[in-house]
Amino acid sequence: MILGLGSDVIEIPRIAKACQRYGDGFLARVLSPSEAEFASLLHETRRFEFVAGRFAAKEAMAKASGVGLARLGMTSVELKTTEQGLVVHFMNADHVLTRQGLIWHVSISHSTEMAFAVAVVEQL
Repeated sequence: MILGLGSDVIEIPRIAKACQRYGDGFLARVLSPSEAEFASLLHETRRFEFVAGRFAAKEAMAKASGVGLARLGMTSVELKTTEQGLVVHFMNADHVLTRQGLIWHVSISHSTEMAFAVAVVEQL
């Protein structure tokens, strides 16, 4: 049963400005440690797309869950790209969204100017 659906779109230049202005401090508020490490390896343009995509995905998850962004905690959620797609990992086993039986589906897409994400949460 689907419990929630959320989406978000963000302008990549807006994220680029935040990255340039606040540097690693901004990344530390938006990305998990391993996401930040991966982002640091990317060329600047691709880094901004990556950060914007993760930001949009986590915002979409907050909307789908109904808990809000503050309670979701951007750095407590890690999105890993695998051959099977995007995998959601909660860094804290006590996280509000780690209830058993919840399955997350998250998709991210980019254009040159925008990043878009959609999140669906379902319960088995």
